Amino acid sequence: MSLINKHENCIGLTLFKWNQRRIEIWFCPSGYQIEEHSHPSEDVELVYIFGNTIFFRRNLLNGKYEEGKPKFLQKFTVMHFHSHGFTVGRLPLIFINFQKFLNGYKPMSAAKDFLIT
Repeated sequence: MSLINKHENCIGLTLFKWNQRRIEIWFCPSGYQIEEHSHPSEDVELVYIFGNTIFFRRNLLNGKYEEGKPKFLQKFTVMHFHSHGFTVGRLPLIFINFQKFLNGYKPMSAAKDFLIT
């Protein structure tokens, strides 16, 4: 298990791992934009800590699209059947991923369980 993970310009640090659960804290630089993607092996709760962003998610089963600007400690759920992405504003973004992996899948960093949609 790698404690430090990277996706493009974003850096993640593993805080906790036990059975099918994993917690990572992520830092993304200002101006960063992550393309629409999914994490097909896991359900995630994203909790925003710092920065400004516009976050979106899309239900891949019915096409429902949601977008918002999260506030401090606001939570967004991203299920394994959702795609999502975000654009970081002028301040860097820090958020925590609370990951729960589906049965039969090995827990790994969100940077590795990453599928462009």
